[in-house]
Parts: sequence; structure tokens; C-alpha cells
Amino acid sequence: MTKHIIIILIFCSLNLVAEEFTFKTITEALNWDGDKTALTKLIITDSINVDDELNKFITLDETFPNISGLEIWTEQDNLTCFFDDIVWLKHFTATNIITVGDYCFSDNKNLISINFPSVKEIHACAFRYSNLISVSFSSVEKINFDALLHCDNLSSVSFGTNFTTPTNIKFSESIFTSLYDYVSTINIDLILGENVLPKPNLDDNTWQTTSGDIFGYPYIWKSITIYDGIEEKIGDDSSIYYLGNNVYYIDNIYELELCDILGRRIQTFNNIEILDLNDGYARGVYFFKYANNNKIITKTILIY
Repeated sequence: MTKHIIIILIFCSLNLVAEEFTFKTITEALNWDGDKTALTKLIITDSINVDDELNKFITLDETFPNISGLEIWTEQDNLTCFFDDIVWLKHFTATNIITVGDYCFSDNKNLISINFPSVKEIHACAFRYSNLISVSFSSVEKINFDALLHCDNLSSVSFGTNFTTPTNIKFSESIFTSLYDYVSTINIDLILGENVLPKPNLDDNTWQTTSGDIFGYPYIWKSITIYDGIEEKIGDDSSIYYLGNNVYYIDNIYELELCDILGRRIQTFNNIEILDLNDGYARGVYFFKYANNNKIITKTILIY
């Protein structure tokens, strides 16, 4: 059975409708007789062999002209096929994939954001030369060489936000550029779960090295945020509580602004109590901004 989800977020002067459609199989999606122009994100829930059905994914935009997002729930351990030919793909989520294979998304110039909450290992050159802006690897423990080589548009990356115990993340050599280019991350905001090892040096914003060991040059990041995922109260008589899964409870805040990493306002919310940020936003670092007792308060958040 097809599940049609319409999520409506009401802003101060704008109604944004984000539509996603869920099907068991890609064949079911292709045979659907609904409004194909309405679909912007496709979710496939059944286990599939992505490698065998790759050609169907490549041409999905012929059936769904406005598609830009794909989410697969398949429990296939190792994603090994090549997504570089999927020209419509901008946002990709694979909920249960454990390993991303060599060159899997290499040279995909349209890919903007990825989310692999269960991935433990990323193989060599997996995302090199892509146009990624935001990446989220909540559970990754090993990244092999050149995995994010020359992803020059990256502005935010997150690691280990799912770790519940201290866990080491192993970098191989030249993840981003050459062994000697330690400033290749200077424009990237880094988010680390509180249980990530090794610990970053917050005094000089360094974490990991270009060679993956003590002999390499430390990567210098634009900023480093430690993310604990704990419910939090901020302000004097106003509160923002994190409820998990990108959902917030807003208490006694008349006007709340959502800003991007550069501080530019994206949307304004008035008199809202439950704020769900799961759809319509690229994954990455954002800010809440609001007034409280004649003070302007900002709070860093992570959409993942």
C-alpha cells in the first residue's frame, strides 16, 4: 500500500508544503498512478538489491520530474553500486546501510547532503569530487583514504552523534586533500558526539590528522561543536527542549528565528509549540535566535 505523507510547517508569512511518498518497492513507485509531479522525495521501505536495480533509480526523474531526494530502508550491508550517474539526486539517506563502498558516490556533481545513521565504515574515494555541502555520519568508526577528497563545497560535517559509549573514529590518510593540506577543513563546521574519540583540541579547533596518525598535520576546522543530544533549557523564563529526532518543544517564545550557519534568517516561527525540522532542510548546523528579557539569545542546533 502506498503511504502519502504531507508535512505542513506554518511560518509567519509563508506556508511551506514538503511532500514525500513511501512505497515498498521501486516497481510499486513506478507503477503508481498518483500525481507524479508532487513527489520531491521517494522512500523505499522493503529490502532491495540496489546494485541490481540501479538503472531504475537513474531514470526516476523521467517518472517524477521534481524528485531530488531518496531514502532507502534496505538492510543490504554493503552499498557498492555507483550513484555518479544519478543526475537528479541531491539528498540521499540510507537508514540501514553498514558500509559505503569504494567510489560509490564519486564525481556525483549534484549531491548536496547525505545521511548514513548506521554506517560503520566508508571506503576509499566514496564521495570524492562531489558537491556535498553537508554530511552526517552518526555511527561511522572508520573512513578510508580520499573518501571526501576535494569536496570543496563542504560547510558542515558531523560524526559520532549516535555513540553512547566512548568510541574511536579512525581516519586514513588524505581524507579531504593531500597529506600536507591541513587547512582543507578551515571552512568546515565540525560537529562531534560527546563520546567521540580522539577528543578534539577546542583551543585551536583541531581534530584528526592528514595521515591518520600522530605524524600527520592536524586538521584545522572553522568551528567544533560537541553535541550531547540532551534536553536543554536556555534563557530565563523561555525554554527550548530537544525531544529527539530533530523535534523541539518551544515554551513561551513568541517569535523564533531559524538561521543558517552564516547567521542568515531562513524562517520565522510565531507562537509555535512543537517544531519538527525533519523535512525541508538540508542536514547541518543551524541556529535558533529569539528575544528574552531584552536579550537576544542564540542556540546552536544540528539537523541530521
